[in-house]
Amino acid sequence: MRDLYELCNEVNLKEDELLEMDVTALEKARLKQSLKQAIHSAKPRSSWKKRALAAAMVGALSLTALGLTFPTYASSLPVIRDIFKMWNDGSTGPGVYDHYKEYSTALNLSQTSKGISVTMQDAIYDGQTVSVAFAIESEQDLGENPTIQGSPVLVGATAMSGSSRITKIDDHHYVGLYHATGLAGDKGAAVNVDWELNRIIVHETSKEIKGSWSFELSLKATEGRTQLIGQSTEQAGVRVNLDKITVHPMSFTVHYSQQVGQEPRSKWDDAEVVLDITDDLGNHYTGKTNGGTGQDDLTMKWSTTFSRLDAKAARLIVTPRVILRSYSAENHGSVELNGSEVKAGPPLGKSEGRTEEIRLKDLVIDLQD
Repeated sequence: MRDLYELCNEVNLKEDELLEMDVTALEKARLKQSLKQAIHSAKPRSSWKKRALAAAMVGALSLTALGLTFPTYASSLPVIRDIFKMWNDGSTGPGVYDHYKEYSTALNLSQTSKGISVTMQDAIYDGQTVSVAFAIESEQDLGENPTIQGSPVLVGATAMSGSSRITKIDDHHYVGLYHATGLAGDKGAAVNVDWELNRIIVHETSKEIKGSWSFELSLKATEGRTQLIGQSTEQAGVRVNLDKITVHPMSFTVHYSQQVGQEPRSKWDDAEVVLDITDDLGNHYTGKTNGGTGQDDLTMKWSTTFSRLDAKAARLIVTPRVILRSYSAENHGSVELNGSEVKAGPPLGKSEGRTEEIRLKDLVIDLQD
């Protein structure tokens, strides 16, 4: 990297010639990987070509507002050091995964099958949800966003929810994040995880690559404190109850439930509660739902994990939003009957495919130390 510094020292750039733009962590990672390849493949050039190359590199970094010094860039390649941060959503506040890496357990467990290596890089357990950051290296193209088949099993959990996200970094490298939440059953200070991956699906070609990638993990829960809330708000026959909040060093999780009365039940098939949370300092917290359980789609218990709580915050302001839906072929799919596809339709007396959002009254949580 010494030669790259020398090249950059020869470049004359005016500050007002640079344009900064916000980009995602994923775009940053892709640019860094492309730049790394360009550096290693560059052949000796004449002095004016060296200056042009350095100008192009500096311009690319400035245009994408990476905010990286070259030493930081050099130390982060070729491995992406913090996969968690790549999946932060939204720009209204701190990302949910900003601090997951520093409190996670380094795994570096790798299995290879069918020319594809899957590496479990880091994992963290908050007492309910296991989040695993992993990387994939493949000799063949897996498309832009492949899917893995085979979900982590939390030993002792009798009900679970899960979600995964994978994206392409370059022609041979992919990164992903998997969440597995125990919704019922044993949850405690530690968890054992069995993960059997058996196939990878390339969506662009509908190709399925069958293999065997097997992992066993044992994780201790991060420290946390739980505060009971016991508050509720209701409007138009829809009631939302805030049950408890659990605060961890890297995030906090709110547990809540919903109840829908008879009158809205006659109009709607499904209800989803979204919590908007700010604090008395003006911070807005980004959240990710962990899924839920219930006797039907209108009576449910949920939990959502939010970005790290500001230590100086004294109270949280929670605004529940309820999204009501009636089913249609577009939002509820179809089934196969006697070899023919039958699209879902609205039950008797309900309008097809409607949605409506209700904003409930704010609830204030006085935080305990």
